[in-house]
Amino acid sequence: MHALVGHINFLMAPLLGAYPWILLDQRGDTQRSLLARAAAGALLTAMILHAAGAYVLVLGILLLFPLALFDVILTQHPWERVRIIALRAITCGTLSALLCAEKIVAILSLMQEFPRTAHMSQVPFLAVPKYIALALWALPQKPELYRKIPWEFHEHLLPLSPVVAIGLLCALVLAWKERDMLYRSWRRSAIALSIGALILLAFMELIAGQGMIASRLVHLPVFSSFRVSLRFLYPLSLLLSIVAILALQRSTQRLESDKEHTTPLFIGIITILSMMAVMTPYTLQHVRLNYNIAVTEEHLRSVSPAWLSAPVTVVNDTMPPSFDTASSRSCDFDALFVWARQPQKLVLHAGPVDDVTEGAYNLINPSCYVYPRENDCQPGDRIRTEDRENLERFTHGEPVTWRMSLLQHIANWTSLLTLLSCIGIILLQGLWRNSFRKGKA
Repeated sequence: MHALVGHINFLMAPLLGAYPWILLDQRGDTQRSLLARAAAGALLTAMILHAAGAYVLVLGILLLFPLALFDVILTQHPWERVRIIALRAITCGTLSALLCAEKIVAILSLMQEFPRTAHMSQVPFLAVPKYIALALWALPQKPELYRKIPWEFHEHLLPLSPVVAIGLLCALVLAWKERDMLYRSWRRSAIALSIGALILLAFMELIAGQGMIASRLVHLPVFSSFRVSLRFLYPLSLLLSIVAILALQRSTQRLESDKEHTTPLFIGIITILSMMAVMTPYTLQHVRLNYNIAVTEEHLRSVSPAWLSAPVTVVNDTMPPSFDTASSRSCDFDALFVWARQPQKLVLHAGPVDDVTEGAYNLINPSCYVYPRENDCQPGDRIRTEDRENLERFTHGEPVTWRMSLLQHIANWTSLLTLLSCIGIILLQGLWRNSFRKGKA
């Protein structure tokens, strides 16, 4: 579970690349296209929130803000561009909030009982540039590269293609060749350069987990739970990639048409080869160090697949929990308790879940963590003996009848209706465009 919600969920980060197209597309909008754009953004937001969580959405905001800022600064009509982007953001944000209402209400209901106060992991600020250089462009990637970095390293394998480094060099060359044009609009150039430097400094502070910006953000929602500060390198790496691709696009425009068309092929080949050079030594080393494949395969063959669907029948006190038995733990080590700074009540004991003490079974009622008032209980209470039916349902993975709040019911229906509306909007937009093209033909 720790790997799923704390590591694997960040594999959804590449989906953030769709947000610039949704909000910063240079084409104008009609009412139909604006609604379709907002519906697509809402579906993307819901997918990220449900599959990855609010952390990845925050990284998306950190990616979009500087892009939108430069979009406005570099355009010929900044106020008109602000109006377009703001209208898209408001429409998309409203639909996203409605579509994700059931998830947001459930999270807030739980967080009322467990407000998180985790602080970002702090690292030496002067070591951040070295870490960024190693994490993004060291070839091949090996664990030994980071042993000299003076902190407990948490994120591995964040390298970018060498194409990004080439693109950034092209950006510097283009800036030098077009320096006369930059001098003529020196005010706009100075503003863009200053904002770019501030954005880079802000990301370095966030990666370090300390500084004027980081110390203020840590008190905001979601940021107050963002413990691993090194993950702020995700949006920074995407920003660098976008700048590099734009510079390469500008540079290849002067090539002949045949060379211009073969450039993406060479970029793809370089990226694939660099990925192989990065991943192969690192992966092989970890396989040799941490895994005995033969033992793992033998263990998997010996484990009966029936436990996956078997009911939870016992509570144990092992750490870590066993994955080949249908059991629960007597004490949950989840960060829900650790970073909420709240001690967990040890109300369970090793033994069958249907052991009865003080009028309750040997299993915690999960609804008491989210809707304690509606279920007349307190967080950490066990399932009562008169609630035997829900005990059976819960341990067998079946739907339960514990009550939800009225707000949660409203949010559930709101999300369902919004989902149907978003799908309908996109389908209607597709049918309209198809009929328009046929009529034009």
